[in-house]
Amino acid sequence: LYIYPNKDLSPEKGFSLEAGIKQGVKIGKWMGYLDGAVFKNEYYNMIEFVFGQWAPVTAPLLGNGFTSRNIGNIRIQGFELSVMGTGKIGACTVNVLAGYTYLNPRQLTYDSLYVKVVGKTNYMGSDSTDFLKYRYRHMWKADVEVSYRKLTVGASARYTSRMENIDKIFVGGLLDYAFSPGLGIGDYRKYHTGGDLVYDTRISYKVHKNVTAAFIIKNVFNYIYMQRPADMQPPRIFTGQLTFNL
Repeated sequence: LYIYPNKDLSPEKGFSLEAGIKQGVKIGKWMGYLDGAVFKNEYYNMIEFVFGQWAPVTAPLLGNGFTSRNIGNIRIQGFELSVMGTGKIGACTVNVLAGYTYLNPRQLTYDSLYVKVVGKTNYMGSDSTDFLKYRYRHMWKADVEVSYRKLTVGASARYTSRMENIDKIFVGGLLDYAFSPGLGIGDYRKYHTGGDLVYDTRISYKVHKNVTAAFIIKNVFNYIYMQRPADMQPPRIFTGQLTFNL
């Protein structure tokens, strides 16, 4: 990939606001906390990498590549919620951790929908809305761990909603298939219309006070997905682990 200079780039300015509250909770043998926060970020002349044709077709990759561009004024706002707790169920110790984030990133102003540099590049991305590219609207994760004497078993899940907007050039056309041969990013997004939910699990045993053996499975159900265009995530992975504490 090629990165092209932009001599007309202007400085980016912005500010951030956040307010939150954390509350401890104790119910019987259970204790933990609830945490909530709201946030707002605003940027003026925000700088982002934009993929498009920035050079003649005689250049490598037909002049396509990334360049930094001022895409206008941006507002990103949302909230986060999290909960952490630990307690007892019989002889077992249980630890719980969960969190959720909602994001609403919007492009408030832009020079024009199509800006002619060498070819036409859609700054707003593949769906031509004001939702910022390469962002998730919903994200959550949860982890539960149960310990009994020397044995510990845990499981976790993480979810991201569909990436609503990406650079338009990746959806259909020659570059789409060049970056993802045999499938194409456009085809992936056409048939993969929902979010991604991935599970991990683990089990460990304290062999000695200073030695712990563990077996970990990442992506338990061998779920196939892209984190971003052409970035396929690892399939199911088995890991054996032996930890020494000196």
